[in-house]
Amino acid sequence: MEKKLILIAEDNFPSKILLMEILSDYMVNILWADDGLKAYRMVEDNPNIELVIMDVEMPVMDGLESAQLIKKLRPELMIIAHTAYSLSEQKLKYFDDCIRKPSDPKDLLGIVKMSLGIGS
Repeated sequence: MEKKLILIAEDNFPSKILLMEILSDYMVNILWADDGLKAYRMVEDNPNIELVIMDVEMPVMDGLESAQLIKKLRPELMIIAHTAYSLSEQKLKYFDDCIRKPSDPKDLLGIVKMSLGIGS
């Protein structure tokens, strides 16, 4: 089985490590961007990315703006908001799902497995 490619867009290093640790037992390769502009450029340069987990508050370009640009480029690409903040319905429209920080590993894994079509 070929590994799935996930992009984690997260500027907080401990959050990045936690997400990578939660996902480490699954058939995934992980790319990491520490701002929204880098995340957008990675999606532009890597058509094999199958899922984006996007922090909403990041430097250079926030996750909301990055998600809007990514959806214009690849409307089918699933983007999961990863945030400690409440998001309005208006902002959530650019994301396919939302995971609250701190992440519950079971919730995160459920969404990721469903998105990528991988088993337990």
